[in-house]
Amino acid sequence: MPYHAFSKTMSYEKQFQKGQFLTDKQREYLYGDHEPPTDNAEYQMRSKIRARVEGALTDFFAANKLSDDDAKKLFEGAGN
Repeated sequence: MPYHAFSKTMSYEKQFQKGQFLTDKQREYLYGDHEPPTDNAEYQMRSKIRARVEGALTDFFAANKLSDDDAKKLFEGAGN
């Protein structure tokens, strides 16, 4: 699902429930819809994004341990 369609239609609480790892502001920054006010703020934003992506990838590889049934359920709900 494209960023704009997703983030504009789903509340923060709903995104959190879905397990999103980037904040709305981080997603806006990556799509060019947000400009941090200072160079330092941009550095911090990029650093936090890298840390969140690293954590998400670690979790993604751990999810490889899901049962086949759970894996099917995971992708049946993708995009909802």
